[in-house]
Amino acid sequence: MVAYCPTALAGGTCMDGPCTNRHDISRCEPCGCSFPASLLGQHRGGKKHLRNVAVNGTTNPVTAHQPPPPTNLPHPQPMSLPSASSPAISIQNPISPDPLARVTVSHENGLDFIVKGTEEAGQPSFSPVEQTIIIEKTQVLSSLSFPVVRLVRPTGTPASCFTVSVPGETSVVQKGKPRKINVSFQAPHAGTFRASLEIVFNDKTRQSDREFVVSRELRGQATLPSSSAPVGSEGAGITVSHESGLEFSLERARPDVPFAAQSLELVINKSSTNPLVSLEGVKHFFRSARGQLQVDQA
Repeated sequence: MVAYCPTALAGGTCMDGPCTNRHDISRCEPCGCSFPASLLGQHRGGKKHLRNVAVNGTTNPVTAHQPPPPTNLPHPQPMSLPSASSPAISIQNPISPDPLARVTVSHENGLDFIVKGTEEAGQPSFSPVEQTIIIEKTQVLSSLSFPVVRLVRPTGTPASCFTVSVPGETSVVQKGKPRKINVSFQAPHAGTFRASLEIVFNDKTRQSDREFVVSRELRGQATLPSSSAPVGSEGAGITVSHESGLEFSLERARPDVPFAAQSLELVINKSSTNPLVSLEGVKHFFRSARGQLQVDQA
């Protein structure tokens, strides 16, 4: 079997006269990738291709097959159809226009750290907890590394509550060798804590979108042993779930795609029949686009 020319697959023009590799390659400019002509029908029907064509307004985005380079061989090798089961054929994976298609990063919904501490002589103590983010390279052609890993803390979050470490001496991501990022949470006191972990990737095979960022939200909650007094108003025996608040975390693949809806349930319980307690209303506090605190009451 004759392999495909790597220069043609990369979108270039093969100038090697005696090159005996196959050159029946199609080039899709909106998607920025080249592929064997046998995959033309499959590519044209793909969702990403149709979306890129609609955005660019192109009517005929796929370039015709490249002719083989001139050769002085007296008896050129006949071209044979590729076989997926044959190990003799080397077909590179087409380059995907979607940056996130090159790598998978675990914990898409963020990382939750929940710890219960102890208190002695009025001094709270909390043990550190650790979670690991896994980074794996996909089948998409790329040369990936993550030279920058940074923590973004909102105002009021102690700098020492979240720490990050990356095992290994290099930041390169190799196929079949997952990389790890260890995230530790050490609560300085009881309460809730937030931060964002940003992983900056670099792909040497790209020019226009070489650098891209993957973010993961970090959420920490530290509690002390609860008091024996009933939770609620003046010993009424009312308990409400989610003492530290409700956490909503949403992601979207592209800026032009709307966020999906997410709902959480707040549970209210009463431990005794007396006194009689009723729910009179619910207030919703939120910040407007100008940053002003507003209240909705239902």
